[in-house]
Amino acid sequence: QLAAIEPRWERDRLGKESALLDAFDALLQERGAHRVTVNGVVRRARVGKSLLYSYFGGLEGLAAAWAERSELLPSDADLLGGDPAEYARLSTREQLTRNYQRYARALRARPRTLELLGGELLQETAVTRALDRVRMAHGRSLVRLFSRPEEYDREEIVALQPLLYAAVCYLALRSRTAPRYFGLRLDREADWRRVEAMLEIVIGRVVGGSAAAPRRKRTRRAKS
Repeated sequence: QLAAIEPRWERDRLGKESALLDAFDALLQERGAHRVTVNGVVRRARVGKSLLYSYFGGLEGLAAAWAERSELLPSDADLLGGDPAEYARLSTREQLTRNYQRYARALRARPRTLELLGGELLQETAVTRALDRVRMAHGRSLVRLFSRPEEYDREEIVALQPLLYAAVCYLALRSRTAPRYFGLRLDREADWRRVEAMLEIVIGRVVGGSAAAPRRKRTRRAKS
């Protein structure tokens, strides 16, 4: 009789994995990243604890799988727009500007992502560590979008990007809880257009239009 009423996913790996991911998602919404536990997930999913470790390697692996399944991070379409060929023709300066302007828009459209980013600042857990690794891997993978990847190895561009990323994340976070910032109202679209204009100015000043010319080797003049 027990076998007759047993849910189908009890006998199906994909179903069990889906149940664990759904349980993780539900607990994340109810409790936040700092209160999601292995025991809580397996109880909600009605799956044995050993299966969570077998399928995902633990809570961090489950969190990473959930992040990849969800719309936690901006997609290629969010960053490139509707015409990848047009994007490829942009200069390095223009590509960087578009990337960070669009990344800011995508973050603001993802309240759950902002909630998780804010939680990371309070306390590190297995869940926040996993989500941070997924986000960093996603950031590194964006190199594939650039039409001139060698440009992004330039010292000034390498130095600029973490600062831009931090600025965009911080301002997006403030837009939800403390939108007044240096004369801006981060809960208004008009003020975000001002932020986007600032990004364009900063990137333009640092990156310029082209790579610096190689330094010529000095030669000694021949004596007359």
